[in-house]
Amino acid sequence: MRAAGSPKGVAMDDAGKQILLKETLPVMSGRVVASIVDTMPATSGVPLILYDDSAVISETALYNLSLPRGVSVLLKTSEADLLKRSVDRCLAGKPPDQGL
Repeated sequence: MRAAGSPKGVAMDDAGKQILLKETLPVMSGRVVASIVDTMPATSGVPLILYDDSAVISETALYNLSLPRGVSVLLKTSEADLLKRSVDRCLAGKPPDQGL
């Protein structure tokens, strides 16, 4: 599922139907990447799942009433089975499991 040449923590499925993005990245936050992705015509509107098990996700959820720009779902987990279940639900047109 990881796109060729994509950095660790960033994945997009082959059909471009959704993006799975980690919040804590080496150079910038996943929220910043999500907002950039949202402005690009090829990826604007593609569901983006932002995940991490760090306190950053909790702080974002507590202090913001809305999701960051370009983010469809915030998941407070890095567990592969929970992430996969949320990705599968998105691909099936169902709302992803909420990790908060």
